[in-house]
Amino acid sequence: MRARRWGELSDLGRRLTKREYRRVNPDEIRVVLVHPGPTILPEMQGAEGHPKLVDYAERRMRELGVEVQTNTKVAAATPNHVDLSNGDRVPTRTIISAVGTKPPPVVGSLPLQKDERERIVTDEYCRVPGHEGVLWAAGDNAAVPLPFKKGRTCPPVAIYAMYAGKRIGKNIALQAEGRKPKKFRFPGIGQGASVGRRSAVAELKGIEITGLPAWLIWRLLLTYYFPSWDRRLRLVTDWLIWPLVGRDIVELRTRAQGDYEVRQNVFQPGEIVAEEERTGRYIHIIVEGEIEIVHKEGDLEQVLNVLGPGDHFGARWMDSFELEVARAKGVVRTVSMRRDQAPRLQEVLKSAGQLVAESGHFPAIVPTQKRD
Repeated sequence: MRARRWGELSDLGRRLTKREYRRVNPDEIRVVLVHPGPTILPEMQGAEGHPKLVDYAERRMRELGVEVQTNTKVAAATPNHVDLSNGDRVPTRTIISAVGTKPPPVVGSLPLQKDERERIVTDEYCRVPGHEGVLWAAGDNAAVPLPFKKGRTCPPVAIYAMYAGKRIGKNIALQAEGRKPKKFRFPGIGQGASVGRRSAVAELKGIEITGLPAWLIWRLLLTYYFPSWDRRLRLVTDWLIWPLVGRDIVELRTRAQGDYEVRQNVFQPGEIVAEEERTGRYIHIIVEGEIEIVHKEGDLEQVLNVLGPGDHFGARWMDSFELEVARAKGVVRTVSMRRDQAPRLQEVLKSAGQLVAESGHFPAIVPTQKRD
C-alpha cells in the first residue's frame, strides 16, 4: 500500500463507524502516514514534477483525517506500538508497510552492470550491455532508459514493465528472424493517484487534473489495463453497486480451521509483553533476550523471575488475575502461538520427533518439559 491509499482507509473507517459499527468511537480510529521524504508521492516530484498535485493530495488526506508525518522514519515496531524517529510513539496493533521495491539478493549477486539502486542496466532495446542478444531485462529489477527523457529510467510501475516485456518478446522474435531489434518507445501517458472519497490527482501528457475528474480518469485507466474482460466487468459492477449498498466489509477467511497461528514478535526494552490481570490469547517462547516477571503492588514492584532464550510464559496465567506482568529487559524476540492451539501443536511436534528418530536420518526431537 503506497501513500495514496491512506485517505481511502481513513474515510472507510469513518463510514463504517457511522453505519455498521456505531458502538465504535470514530476517534478511536487513527491513521498515521509516515514518510521519510519531504513530501508524499515522490514520483510526482521529479525534475519535471508536479508540486501542486502533491500539495493537493496531502491537503486532501489531512481533510480525510490522515495524520501525515514527513521527514520521519520508523525507528522500531512491536505488536503494541510504533516508535518514530522524531520521538513519537504511536499505539497500534495494525502496521502496514509500504517501503517500496528492492531487487532480490539473487539479482545483486549477478555479475552484471547495476545502477545506484542495484537494478540491472539495459540499453534502449532492453538488452543487458555486454550480453546483447543473450540477456534481456525489464520490470522493477531493470533500469530501462525512459524514452524521450535523457538520463532517466522507467519508474517501477506495472505498465512500463508490461510494455517493456512485450518489446523484449518482439525483439527476440526479430533476432530469431535475423532482423534488427527495435527500441523501447513507450513514453507513458501520465500518472495518477487516488486520494480517497472520489478524489484523485492525475497528470496526462503534462496536464494536471485534480478532484472528481482525476478520479474518474484514474478508474478508466485502471479498467483498461486489467488483463481480462470478466475481471473488468466484475470491477466495474462493484464500483456501480457500492455507492448504493455500501462497500463489502465481509472478511472471507482463506485460512483452514486446522492451521496453526504462529507469530514472530520483537519487543523493545521496558515494554509490557503480557499482563496477568488481562490474560492474553498467546503463549510466548523466548528466542532472544530476557523477560522479567514483575509483581506490582501500588507503586512498588518486585522482580520474581528472569526468563531467557528457550523459556516460555503465559501458560500458567490461564485462570490467574494477579498483578504480575512480563516485561522486556532489553530487545526481546519471541515466537507466540495461540493458547488453545498449544497442546495440539505439542502433540504434533512430539509425533514428528518420534518419526524422524525412527527413520535414523536425523537426531530425535525431544520436547522440552512443561514449566510450571
